[in-house]
Amino acid sequence: MSARTVTVVTRNGIKATVTEPSWCTADHPQGIYLADVSHRGDPIEVKLQDGTVLASAELAQWPYSSRNPLPIMSVDLDTDETEHDDEQLQELASKLLTFAALVVPELRVRLAAAIEEATR
Repeated sequence: MSARTVTVVTRNGIKATVTEPSWCTADHPQGIYLADVSHRGDPIEVKLQDGTVLASAELAQWPYSSRNPLPIMSVDLDTDETEHDDEQLQELASKLLTFAALVVPELRVRLAAAIEEATR
């Protein structure tokens, strides 16, 4: 499989050809600084019974960043709701255990594969 590329015109008018990792599903806006070019993968979500997203995670990468150009896993835990009855606390505990036991290992596998791809 050949690598996909996109052309990004930076804020200062430079045309840059950016190689897309296989997992990237993001659009790449024009007119930004090269250091702000990012790749993002499809999110994985853990939802409560009412459909509320408890946690989500996605692969992310800023390949031209001087700080860390390798892929990372961006994790967002919803902490807005702080009042729970006993049943809701039980559901919350179950979902957090599921996230820790099932989702985090999958995130680590995806992250390792993305880092391997980035360092080839």
